[in-house]
Amino acid sequence: MKIPEARILVVDPVYLVAMEAERILTDRLECRVQIAMPRECQVVLDETSFDVVVMEGLLVKGERHDLLMRHQLAGTGIVFTAFTNDFFDDLEGFLGVKLVSKPFDDEELTEAVRAALALRLDMA
Repeated sequence: MKIPEARILVVDPVYLVAMEAERILTDRLECRVQIAMPRECQVVLDETSFDVVVMEGLLVKGERHDLLMRHQLAGTGIVFTAFTNDFFDDLEGFLGVKLVSKPFDDEELTEAVRAALALRLDMA
């Protein structure tokens, strides 16, 4: 199932990791992917509408937690990525969020984004 023109934001402190996510997603889905570094995440999210945000889970603290929560409540799908899931229990309030482990398995990342898109459509 291809999702027409999904808009996806990938946020990771390691640019090469973000590029790998971009490659996987653009190869497997009909989508536009934008990469943002953590320092520019808030500005990018405030200026552009995305269907899904794929973010390194360890970055979701303080203001970024609140920012993502607001966007999820507004209908944006969320996918977290991480080398470990130790932090996942600390992410209170996020509904239906998938955690994708690094290094990425192409199918796992694709399915997590598809699930986030489906949840987004269900909320609409």
